[in-house]
Amino acid sequence: MLRGLTLWATRPHHYVIMAYEWCSVICGKYRDLEVVETLLVLSLQIGFRSQDPVQQRVGPKLFHTRHHQSMVDCVFGSQEDEVIADFLHAWTSQGPSHGPHTSLVMCAEHLVGLPISSFSSPRLRRLVVQSVGLIGYQEFEKIGVESFVNLLNHLCVSAHDVDSRPNWTGLLLGVVKSPEGRDRLSHSHWELLLELSYCSRYRDFSDYDPRVAVALQDAQEWVKLAYWICTIWIQWPLNLDEISRDLEHGMLLLFRQQPGSIEKLEEWMRRLGRSIPTVFQGICEQGRLEEEQRSISL
Repeated sequence: MLRGLTLWATRPHHYVIMAYEWCSVICGKYRDLEVVETLLVLSLQIGFRSQDPVQQRVGPKLFHTRHHQSMVDCVFGSQEDEVIADFLHAWTSQGPSHGPHTSLVMCAEHLVGLPISSFSSPRLRRLVVQSVGLIGYQEFEKIGVESFVNLLNHLCVSAHDVDSRPNWTGLLLGVVKSPEGRDRLSHSHWELLLELSYCSRYRDFSDYDPRVAVALQDAQEWVKLAYWICTIWIQWPLNLDEISRDLEHGMLLLFRQQPGSIEKLEEWMRRLGRSIPTVFQGICEQGRLEEEQRSISL
């Protein structure tokens, strides 16, 4: 272990100062050599503060131990943005293909509790977005959808921020199926779901939930309903020629309440390079006919 520290010490000092600080804490707390060495690897990885998390990910494979919960609590308890960013960088450095790491999942409750001021740090914000995508919706649902949606709204995530589009598509679909998620999720994230849906098409449409459209109608959330219907247009399987009555009713109601929404939806589809599914074209024509009849009656 001492030989390893000597090798690391030959690197630029700003790489290892924090690593040595963590080594001191770890070695002073745990007497078991195996645990010390495992956490030592983590502490050295944390020391790579100057690495850009969007660059190629490198580093040793990190392992979870039962002692990491204390380290998670200690890191977030410091309330130091860069320290938290270092820690998240360590556990996201393996990349999305490895899925959420046990120690990263343990950060979920702390992430939703971060103050808004933390996101003024571009590096920490980027790493939080990456961590959220890796952790996934189900872990945050256990903590509370309302708290999680507040975190998303503070982050103001865009398609440019997203590291794994399929992960984020599934995450946002999980949010909008929840009553708290539908009510609180910002319009920009409904638009993000639409953009990601085009790039993350599913092999089936098992994620479609007719209750979402009905709930948005009842709440008269016409902007969100427009985003949701366009998302459905993109995800709708090409070999299906039927549509639920609830969705058809929601589309016609949207067209009646929001004149020009047909053209808006069609423009979104053109911008995303998609054609309107045949099953929806008849509903659009009916909506146009009703709009013409209303104009004549006026």
